[in-house]
Amino acid sequence: MSRDRSESLPNVANTIEGADDGTPLYYCDKNNKESSNTGKAERSLYAVSAVTILFIILELLGGYFANSLALMSDAGHMISDLLSFCVSITAIKLAQKKPTKRLPFGYYRAEILGALVSVIMIWALTAILVYAAIERIIQQDFDVDVTVMLYTAAISVLFNVIMGLILHFGKSTHSHFGMSHNHGGERTFPIDQEEGICKIYRNDMKDQDTNTNIIKTMDPNSHNHNLFKLDNINIRAAFVHVLGDLLQSLSVLTAALIIKFTDYPLADPICTFLFSILVVVTSFPVARDSVLILMEASPKHINVDKLYNELCAIDGVRDIHSLRVWSLTMDKVAISVHLDTEKSCDSNHVVHEANEKLKHKHGIHFITVQVQCVCSRIVSQ
Repeated sequence: MSRDRSESLPNVANTIEGADDGTPLYYCDKNNKESSNTGKAERSLYAVSAVTILFIILELLGGYFANSLALMSDAGHMISDLLSFCVSITAIKLAQKKPTKRLPFGYYRAEILGALVSVIMIWALTAILVYAAIERIIQQDFDVDVTVMLYTAAISVLFNVIMGLILHFGKSTHSHFGMSHNHGGERTFPIDQEEGICKIYRNDMKDQDTNTNIIKTMDPNSHNHNLFKLDNINIRAAFVHVLGDLLQSLSVLTAALIIKFTDYPLADPICTFLFSILVVVTSFPVARDSVLILMEASPKHINVDKLYNELCAIDGVRDIHSLRVWSLTMDKVAISVHLDTEKSCDSNHVVHEANEKLKHKHGIHFITVQVQCVCSRIVSQ
């Protein structure tokens, strides 16, 4: 049975004024369970890493005995993949750490940094392989063992298909980028305007004066099963690596067949060039999404103008300002907004309606709604 988080709070009001930078915040208690999808993604990365290690050994041996640049380059790319998988696993583990006073949203962005580092590693290795292919053409070094190259490339295709399937079934089918069912519930915090701090009380907030600012936040782990299907970005980055390897393996297999039946030696470096182009094309979307999230861009699945109009339509709302929507990760969205209301309206009702719209209709994960009476705002100005 789900336990309300307020039960873990003390009866007296608490503040975060005296907390150290590294002190876990009260809303992230030890009863927080790790997302089953995060665990699934992590297990998939462990499994694909084990398969990658076996395959690296196979390709290095095959490339050495066949004297194939394409095979050796593919093995090198697999080593890059293994390192990127390790980066992704580390990023996922960091993202599970509790938020602190210094990092109030936690370490979610570690996932994005991990994905970006992974893509940069792909591009760096691709540049090295292109340079090696150019050197081989200049030096006219095309002596390869076609038979070993052919069999190793065929096995490579098989291994990459297996790794692709592992990552496919490790994708998150329960993304927080969508709507939510409650695991903890929502909390309403009155702001002490004299002290300028937000105090947390065990009991539900009583009716407040309409001139009082109210912040209502959604439990970070609240979610339901009516979700937008978006994947963990580290799984996406890993899948891009595997897709690149599969394309490379198919290119090596094609080069081996061409050399075997036509004796055309340039096929090996040409396939390396083609592979490099495909890798850049397939990895670019992950890099783009990572940069946009780090720049705190609005998620493309949320129409900010529509959101503005829906909040304005709430009974008692006169105006909206300071509306900001941004992504913490691919599957976690945050919003903060100030609502100016009529003097006679019920602030609690307005906050509740706003949260219901933002949570259930738009699937926003972290919600902060501040309500202020229009007359109070005019006086303060």
